[in-house]
Amino acid sequence: MTDPFGLLTGVPGGGVFRTAFAPGKDWQAWTPKFGIDYSVSDDVLLYASVTRGFKSGGFMGEAGNAVEAVTPYDPEQQSTWEVGAKMSTEDGQLQLNTAAFHNEIDDMHVNQFTGLPGVSVVRNAGQATTQGVEIEGIWLPTDALRLQLSYGYLDAEWDEFMEAPAIGQPISNVADNRSFPHAPEHTLNLMADARLAQTAWGELRALADYSYSSSFYAYAYQLDTIDTRRATARNTKVCLLYTSDAADDLLCVDLGGRRTIKKTNT
Repeated sequence: MTDPFGLLTGVPGGGVFRTAFAPGKDWQAWTPKFGIDYSVSDDVLLYASVTRGFKSGGFMGEAGNAVEAVTPYDPEQQSTWEVGAKMSTEDGQLQLNTAAFHNEIDDMHVNQFTGLPGVSVVRNAGQATTQGVEIEGIWLPTDALRLQLSYGYLDAEWDEFMEAPAIGQPISNVADNRSFPHAPEHTLNLMADARLAQTAWGELRALADYSYSSSFYAYAYQLDTIDTRRATARNTKVCLLYTSDAADDLLCVDLGGRRTIKKTNT
């Protein structure tokens, strides 16, 4: 392990820190999923499920001292309840999928800054609850046009975040004073896929894609949210699909002029 600042070795200008052994640890978990569904009709399906999830523990990729290097963080556990419905018209031109979910997370992994240059560690912060709804709609008004809408609402909050508020203070629950990272309250995606022309060389298609995400926090100690309104319509392109007996060639040009993509499937 390199030590460019001399924090571990005490050598001015830095040095190399070596451990006498490679730390290791095994984790095991039972992650079942139970589900049930009911067909109200040929066009309406209702379902419900309960799932137990698991994210393995591990060791610090960046350690500020020898103790951190050999001390593992624990696994993250998650219990998820979900109910939803899948609906479509008899001709399949209109589809609507809805879902509501509730997640309970124990020992959630959180990146924490140590104050040392370039060093952050993973901690088991505590308990969190996330819940929300997802809606997806697809409309095929003609064989040449596909319209799609996706919307998500997310409510995420800490139930327990165990940490010392300041150096020298005892560890306590500071959940009310921590942000929940990477959890925008609203997300929206609109997509239109149209076949503009059918020629002897293949299909000329246009794809318009618009995405929106409300502001969110990038890490638990952030005071101001990140504004994402600039990240919209990033996948809008025009494509020419050429199909032959030997291969399928796809040539796409972004309307923003950022890049040209050519993909061949043999």
